[in-house]
Amino acid sequence: MLGEIWKTLLDYLKRTPYWPVLEPVLLAGFLYVGVCVVAYQYIQWRYQVTLDPSLFLQSYLFRQVSVAFVAVVGTFCALTVGRGGPTSTATPAPAPGARRSRPGRGPAVRIVVVLLVSAMTLYLLQRWAPESKISPIRVRFAAFGTFAPRSDADQVRHEYQRLREVVQYLLYEINHRQRAWQLELETSTFRTDLVTRADEDRCAADDTPPLCMAEALRRTLLTTQASYPPLVLVTAEPLGGGGTRAWFWLNRGPVSVVTTSDWGGPASAGIVEFLAYALVVQSLTIHMQRHCGLAQPPGGSPEGVVVGNVFDLQPGLDAMRSAVLSGHLSRHDERRLLNCFGPEYMRTATTLLGLAWLRSPPVRDNLRKVYGLELLGA
Repeated sequence: MLGEIWKTLLDYLKRTPYWPVLEPVLLAGFLYVGVCVVAYQYIQWRYQVTLDPSLFLQSYLFRQVSVAFVAVVGTFCALTVGRGGPTSTATPAPAPGARRSRPGRGPAVRIVVVLLVSAMTLYLLQRWAPESKISPIRVRFAAFGTFAPRSDADQVRHEYQRLREVVQYLLYEINHRQRAWQLELETSTFRTDLVTRADEDRCAADDTPPLCMAEALRRTLLTTQASYPPLVLVTAEPLGGGGTRAWFWLNRGPVSVVTTSDWGGPASAGIVEFLAYALVVQSLTIHMQRHCGLAQPPGGSPEGVVVGNVFDLQPGLDAMRSAVLSGHLSRHDERRLLNCFGPEYMRTATTLLGLAWLRSPPVRDNLRKVYGLELLGA
């Protein structure tokens, strides 16, 4: 039915005096829609992501396709419009005393226009391109009892050490499954003697000593390694102190701290899922704060309304357990990731947050047979 209506409309337009002008406009419109559809299908096929049409239309990808199409059409027009076809009549000789036109002036102007269009197109494509310099994330464990004296039995210390070995295996599995960014494990543990005495005294009076110490450690390392990546520090001690009660993790710029204490300790059920989820969330948080303007709620903020998005404020164990089991990104955050880092990064984020890779038979069997761990709900 729509085809018949469109055919009737075209037949009518062809009989109007405006058809010579409308024909190239309609042709360009058809080509533009076709190019956009092909680009939309290619992105879904290439990166194995499902994009809502509205998400694609609001992304930098749609703008890049549009600019490239306009540049091609503009270049074609600059090279062809105003050029007469071959004629059968000879060019009349100029009258005596008439001024001769300069040869080659027309092609030079066209070349200049093409160069200007190309330069503007390259500028816009580069301006709208996603951030390509996504840094790796360095993961480091704090030594047991670093931030608070521990009277736990040796068994708890052993569980914490085993958890470190498990996390190292999880990082290898994450890196094996994606190329968006790498998670690196610092083999040596963090100790307070790695920072200056002044930083140690200052952080002892801070509301959140672990985060303060992690920041001091990174500042110290930057003096000797200018390219030291963002840091995620894992500890078994609580994060809060003074007037602030922080749960599960804290982040400030390129530094995050994750604790196993609020989940129940290094041997509690589901601790593997929690740490895998927390490391992915903190990686996204660090990247988005550096490049996408993400604003995190401050630690100790009052409880609010949550919908299960990974960047919701998670105030308690029940809320965090639900988030780990069903972690997902909102459409707004998916669009932000797509525009900041591209479709591969967005696909990686959604895949890793779902933890399907962690529950896959090979990983699950390795955790059970090698480390004696059962996943939550397995």
